[in-house]
Amino acid sequence: MGYDCFVCLFSSVEARDAVLCGGPWFIGGNIVGLDRWTPSFSPASMEGLSSPVWIRMPNLPLQYWDDCNIYRIASRIGVPLWIDAQTGNSGRREYARVCVRMNLANKLQSGVWVNGMNDRFYQKVEHEGIGLMCYGCGKVGHQKEFCPSRLGGQGDAVNRRNVDKRKQGGQVESNSESCG
Repeated sequence: MGYDCFVCLFSSVEARDAVLCGGPWFIGGNIVGLDRWTPSFSPASMEGLSSPVWIRMPNLPLQYWDDCNIYRIASRIGVPLWIDAQTGNSGRREYARVCVRMNLANKLQSGVWVNGMNDRFYQKVEHEGIGLMCYGCGKVGHQKEFCPSRLGGQGDAVNRRNVDKRKQGGQVESNSESCG
């Protein structure tokens, strides 16, 4: 299919759904986005790709430590899928942990504003297990040195060439400009 893309065929709808709804999935320490194929899919873009991602909400105020509020806050990041067992049974108070399905083309949020019982407050959010992320534009799927916003939209093509050259032991392209 192209650069870092694979087609998976399943023997049953149940097996396919178990893989698509399961996860998050990791290969070689990198999160893998799994979605049903659509005719508009492009392997050069993260558009349309989503993936389950575990997020942490550190220092969540105690009065919001219930399933309803945790899901409400997590829904500002993505579609909440499930709360981990330690969070659900109040086994941990350092952070609430919830898995959300995130659109991988969107910028990762470092936190969200929450309308609380008495006031608004800012809830910090930490994303777990996202290996390939740009700290310039905040998106998943490339590193800062290959950021499409910095390279005039050519980041994916440069990234593919550099990965191929690294595999062959060659020199990679470089650009001294900074991203963002």
